[in-house]
Order: sequence, then C-alpha cells, then structure tokens
Amino acid sequence: MRAFNSKQSEALLNAFGEQLEINGVAFKAILEVRQITIEDSDGVAIEYEYYFTARKNPVLQVGTLIEINNATQIIYNLDDDLSGVVNYYYRRKDYDSWS
Repeated sequence: MRAFNSKQSEALLNAFGEQLEINGVAFKAILEVRQITIEDSDGVAIEYEYYFTARKNPVLQVGTLIEINNATQIIYNLDDDLSGVVNYYYRRKDYDSWS
C-alpha cells in the first residue's frame, strides 16, 4: 500500500477540505456523506453515514466530541487504511445511545 506523503495529503486537504477545530486546534478535513440503501419485501430504507477525512490524529478517537455544522458530533468509528489520511465516522451526540 502506498501512503500519502506530507505534501500530497496537504494538497488534498487544502483543495477539498474545510476548517474544523478540536480542543482549540484547527485542522483541515473533507466532510463527506455516503448513502446506504436497504431494500427488502417491505420496501426501501435509505440512511446516510457521515464522516470526514483528515490526517491521522491521535486526539481523534472513538468517543471524541467535535463541533461540525453547529452541532455536537461524536466519533463512533475510524477507518484507517494506512494511507496517512483517516475516515472518521460521526453522528449527532444527542442521537448516540452509548454516551
């Protein structure tokens, strides 16, 4: 597997990223959404999974609270493919049944 070097990840995040902040420290992240469609005999259900892509950051862990789109979000999953950038999956804090 090939990882992004520092310049490549910086170029990617600068081109498509937005400024986020955690504990007073700003960082660039690409906000993304993925549609999940489940079809069965009763019909179709559509859900959305929200995540952001950012450089790997030890502060951002499962359970971390972060403000995104004027709402408190909680990170519930990480997808680290060892490329140097990580997908951080989040949902609204008030929808989280584990907190």
